[in-house]
Amino acid sequence: MDFTLPFDLSTRYWRNPLEAWLWAVGLTLLVAVTFTLLKRYAQRRLSQLPQTEAVDRYFPVTRLFGALWWPVWWVVAAYIAAQLYLDFPRKIDPYLGKLLASALLVQGALWLSVLFNHAIYRHSERKLKEEGDAGGATTLRALGFLGRIVLWALALLWGLHIWEVDVTALVAGLGIGGIAIALAAQSVLGDLLASLSIVVDRPFVIGDFIAIDEAHKGTIEHIGLRSTRVRSLSGEEIIVPNSELLKAKIRNFKRLQQRQVQVVLGLVYSTPRAALEALPQALALAVQAIPLTEFERAYFKGFGASSLDVELTYNILTQDYSLYTQTIHQVNLAILTLLEQRGERLAYPTQTIQLINPV
Repeated sequence: MDFTLPFDLSTRYWRNPLEAWLWAVGLTLLVAVTFTLLKRYAQRRLSQLPQTEAVDRYFPVTRLFGALWWPVWWVVAAYIAAQLYLDFPRKIDPYLGKLLASALLVQGALWLSVLFNHAIYRHSERKLKEEGDAGGATTLRALGFLGRIVLWALALLWGLHIWEVDVTALVAGLGIGGIAIALAAQSVLGDLLASLSIVVDRPFVIGDFIAIDEAHKGTIEHIGLRSTRVRSLSGEEIIVPNSELLKAKIRNFKRLQQRQVQVVLGLVYSTPRAALEALPQALALAVQAIPLTEFERAYFKGFGASSLDVELTYNILTQDYSLYTQTIHQVNLAILTLLEQRGERLAYPTQTIQLINPV
């Protein structure tokens, strides 16, 4: 029994027989599906290798495989099939070549972007962890973003050149339209310029502990193009637009060299004069005995409503907030111990009522 197809394979469509079209479509599907399966297999095998992290440290193999964009290999497969089985008019052939060149250009830009990001990340992490240069790490990450913009801008111009687009006329048109876009996106552009100002002026860098208008405190985790991410003491992430951040009053605790502490001791009015004269020297010795402290001054400040006030001022020589609080704790305990040893008593608010005609 003979099998007869319900259609004629010799029927021509766009100058090519149906059989050629079927062969071209079949080859396209075969190449594209094979490439997809190979990509998944390679990614799975690379993820199982124990040396993957060491390899990716110097050359991001897994990221390069992940950056393979599926439309690119479909275009490549279709181009190969068309060249083998199909015959197009001469005016169409150049467009097929341009389409292939554009697809390869996009894929090349994706790979360069991955390599560029990897290099920036490696160098910024090294500056942050090994060299302790948080400012350099912040600058590198910002330059990395600007570098990606330049990379894709060049890729776009090259793509336009491939398609023989008049770039001069396009740039002129974009210049006129850019004014309207700039007016419509003033806040976005303001954040962009603010991020550049942060990178250049460096009021803070990644890792700095800052206070924003006394309302929020936290550690800088990321300085982006539009906003800065701050990790607060309570754990949540605070996202602040860069333009608003530069308008705020920022206190950078990471850059302080020392913290000054003032303590007012209110002694009872029955404290002898000799004790008041000797107390500043005793306080100085007590403070100097504690690590990370620097005695500044201590003196009889004045007469309070219910106490004789002695003010003590000292510096804590550390940037670490935890050490700062621990040192205050130790100094306060030392003051209490000193007063107990000297027999001095701290005053508390009291009132004396005198009756003129007692009954």
